[in-house]
This record gives sequence, C-alpha cells and structure tokens, in this order.
Amino acid sequence: SLVPSFASGTVEYTYTVGPHVTAVTITGTANATTSTVTGNGTYNPQEVSEVVLTVKAEDGTEKNYTVNLVRTKSTDNKLKALSVEGYTMNPAFSANTTSYTLTVPSTVTSVNVIAEANDTLATVTGDGNKTLSIGSNTATVKVKAESGAEKTYTITITRKNNDATLKSLSLSGVTLTPTFASGTTSYTATVPFATTSTTVSAETNDTKAIVTGTGSKTLAVGENTISLLVKAEDTNITKTYTVTVTRAAASTNNYLSDLKVDGATVTGFNKNTLEYTLTPVAATKSSIAIAATAEDTTATITGTGTKTLSTGNNSYNIVVKAQSGAERTYKINVKRLSNDAL
Repeated sequence: SLVPSFASGTVEYTYTVGPHVTAVTITGTANATTSTVTGNGTYNPQEVSEVVLTVKAEDGTEKNYTVNLVRTKSTDNKLKALSVEGYTMNPAFSANTTSYTLTVPSTVTSVNVIAEANDTLATVTGDGNKTLSIGSNTATVKVKAESGAEKTYTITITRKNNDATLKSLSLSGVTLTPTFASGTTSYTATVPFATTSTTVSAETNDTKAIVTGTGSKTLAVGENTISLLVKAEDTNITKTYTVTVTRAAASTNNYLSDLKVDGATVTGFNKNTLEYTLTPVAATKSSIAIAATAEDTTATITGTGTKTLSTGNNSYNIVVKAQSGAERTYKINVKRLSNDAL
C-alpha cells in the first residue's frame, strides 16, 4: 500500500515491494472528468525507482504526484545445489548444511565443483575446477545475497596418498645387501647355520600405508624368501620388498687342530691321525691333563680335562662332534709304570 495513504493534497508517496517483484501497475484517477492523467502504467521496480503522474486541468493547470518505488534487497544467501562432478559428497547436500567431505583416489589431480544459488539475485564464488594436492584440500564456496549477507560452504576433499614405500627395513641378526634404501626393493643376506630364525621389522614412509609380512620368520637351510607387501592409502597402489636370506648348511668339520697333554702338543700330532701312544710315565705320576682344540669353532669336544692314571695301560677317547652331528674320535694311550719291586 501507499505510504502515506492517498489524499488529494499529498503529492509524494512511497510504495515498497519485495526483491523479486518485476511489475507494479500505477493508476491515477482525476477528480474532474475534464482533467487528464498521464503517467499511468506498469513499471518494473528493478529498473524504475520513481514514477510521476501528471494531472492536467481543462484550463491547462498541471499538478504532479510522485510515487517512489522501493524494492527490498534479498537476504537469501543459501545454495540451491552443490556437488562435485563425478563424486558423492558426505553428507548429502542440504541448503542448511555448510560442511562436506569427499575422498578421491591418488590419481585424481583436480575436480569440478558445481554450485547454484537459491536466489537468482545472489552471486556465487569459489566453484569451478580445483587442483588437488595429496592429502587434505579445502574447496570454499561463498554465496553473497543481494543485501550483502554471505554464507560459506566448505568441501574437504582428501586425495589419497600413493606412497607405498618403506622408511625402514631390518632383520634381527641379519645384515642386508645392499644397505636399505626406500627405493630399493630387493635384498640378499647370508646367515650361519646356527641362525634358525629372524624377526622382520619395517616402517612405512606414509603413516596411512599398511605393510604386511613382518614378524618372526623361521629360516631353513638354503634360500629363504621373505616378502613384504606395502599398500598405500590408495590401496590400488602397492609395492613389494623382497629379502632372500641364505642360511648356511651345518658344518661337517670334526677335526682337531691341536691335541695337548700336560700343556704340550702330542708328538707327531696330525689331524688325520686318530691314535697316539705316549711315552710311559713314572709310577709317581698319578694324572695327566688333556686339552684339545677343534679346527671348526662350531664343533664340540668331549673327553678332555684331568685324567687319573692307573698303574699299567690307560686309554682316553677325545670325541669331536661337528655341527652336523658327525663324530670323530681321537685316542690317547699312556702307560703308568709300576713301582712294585716284589
């Protein structure tokens, strides 16, 4: 309605309409039938803010009436639609929800954000193509109402990591060849027969990657292949690290490298000679000390130590047991003379 209410003596009025009104019809009627009115018609408040109606009396006298058209500005700063082309946001779009998330594969380097304002008089910025880095990316879409009021919508887009490399790799009791490097996926190692197991430890460069194949591993004699599979956060990306551990066979060396009696090497000692006869000892000697050294440090020796001598002939066996279990026996013969004069 007109403000103030119409009165013949009031010549200026205000008429307020909503933001989307595009047509207002203004009609003025003269008091005298002999007068004419110009300016009547339909006006678009988005284009015209002032309408003047002129009343002309029969004698030519004119009087102007002014109607000021006031259009209120829209405060609608909501979106009608928001999407990322080819992907589904979480949660589903709602005009009152301003935060969304989305995850894309590591191979996706950009996305297209599509936004439409609820009000045609509002403006939208921040839509369009967005370049994505690995990890978290924020797409910010702003809606500015005609009144200037703004609303911000955010989409957090996570581009999955494609890093399927290891930061470290180690095997307990094992030295890798070559030295570990993240980009090197194949290694070798050699361990002695005595090493029957190893513990595999590994750490990924990216904390969201997963590595399988670690833990305790039993080692058989010969080649043992240990494989570790690394899956990137983008599980379509994988990398396999391989360690070939060769466990040596058990030693069969059961030879002596030295054989001593009372601190002196037995006369004529040779590792291939298995029996030795010592010079007879006096009746006053009651014992001898036998010591032996294995040619292979993994072999074990039994039969050494201090031996009591009986009068007459004495024999002592020194047994060398190889790592493989094979045994070799060396024999020492010694006679203790009698002091019986009867």
